[in-house]
Amino acid sequence: MAPIRWGAVTMRLKPKLSMVSGIGRPATAISDAAWRSLQTKYGHQLSPDVRKRMCDETQKFIRIADLEAKAEPLETAKDRLSELQKVAGGFTSKLVKQMKGNDEVLYGLRLIEAHFVDPRVPVDTDKLEFVVGIMTSFKLACRSAEDEIINGKSIGMGMRYGAAWNQWINALIAIARDHGLPCGIRKDSDKQKPDTPSPFVILVRELQTCIPDEHRRSTQSDAALATAISKARVSMTDAKSP
Repeated sequence: MAPIRWGAVTMRLKPKLSMVSGIGRPATAISDAAWRSLQTKYGHQLSPDVRKRMCDETQKFIRIADLEAKAEPLETAKDRLSELQKVAGGFTSKLVKQMKGNDEVLYGLRLIEAHFVDPRVPVDTDKLEFVVGIMTSFKLACRSAEDEIINGKSIGMGMRYGAAWNQWINALIAIARDHGLPCGIRKDSDKQKPDTPSPFVILVRELQTCIPDEHRRSTQSDAALATAISKARVSMTDAKSP
């Protein structure tokens, strides 16, 4: 399968399922040498606690990003629900029509009913009517589930490309802030050092060299990465707004 391109707008915007079958990849370790290099470029010594928290959040990000990449689109689930609804509706319509048929058809249905043994069906119940009721309820449930996807009510339970990266960035910001470390992003209006990225941008850039290629974002330049970080921060702020 071709690697997922984070820059593809359509892939970022399409909601996906919140469940994925399979086993995730092994944890990605950040070597001592890579961590020392990161600290040097960041310009700040990072305590063992900071290292552990940042590494834990990075592993969490990789795990969730893997799920984002593998999850099927919600649109696929909607199509499957539509298929099930048609099958249930077709079966129910056919059975009801047979129940109104001529003698040989009714005779066959009575034989089916005589051999229909299920402890969940009350003894004094018309078993075929019971089946019709169950299938009708199943069809309505399929329709309601499909409507939930169409109306966007289930999107909150699903995944979106880029959400894991945004959460990772905001977790790193929170860790840096908790320990009094630089976590701001230099704006275009800051002309003092226009060609020097903010320390936090450098931190993220170096951490991204330690994660799988397909989960790295805005690697073309420090400026592009700074913009992506700013958008991630804004997206989390918007998500918390009432």
